[in-house]
Amino acid sequence: AKVLGDDNAFQFIEDEFRTMVPEDNQKTNEMSNLLQQFLSKLCENEGLRKEPLTLRVLKCIHQKALLIGYNYIRGVVCPVLGRIKDAPGHWNISIEIFEDRICVIHTKKQCSSPTEDIIRLDFDFDWQLRMELDRQANNLKSITCKVVHVSVDPKLPSSKQKKIRQAFDRLRQD
Repeated sequence: AKVLGDDNAFQFIEDEFRTMVPEDNQKTNEMSNLLQQFLSKLCENEGLRKEPLTLRVLKCIHQKALLIGYNYIRGVVCPVLGRIKDAPGHWNISIEIFEDRICVIHTKKQCSSPTEDIIRLDFDFDWQLRMELDRQANNLKSITCKVVHVSVDPKLPSSKQKKIRQAFDRLRQD
């Protein structure tokens, strides 16, 4: 909130967060959900007709924002290579603030999903969903989704390694 220049939201967060969001909820909920709930209460309490800039940006941080990218990647990879799954602990979010825009970048790691007959992982990959918003976060200017890194088990036969790499070729293009 402070970096975005949303001073009212920053002061309110600093003063009231613990009061409005019980500590029990802080332990059991995702932080982006808690902040969204909290800032929604800020809007109600302050009688704001428009959501604060901070809340508009936070909406891009929620995992629901990733669904379009995940479904796109799944639609390209899974028919060729089978199921994929999340690699736990590998979801990073960065927010870049420029004079004329705000970029929210999600980076996630996925991996092949072991089956009954295959215990090892054949591959893993990192992908990014990049959302570019105008500086007030009122409009989505662009959204891109691409695979930024693929790692294939070198013990796999070369024909299978080639098949895996080819499945990702379309997703790696800029």
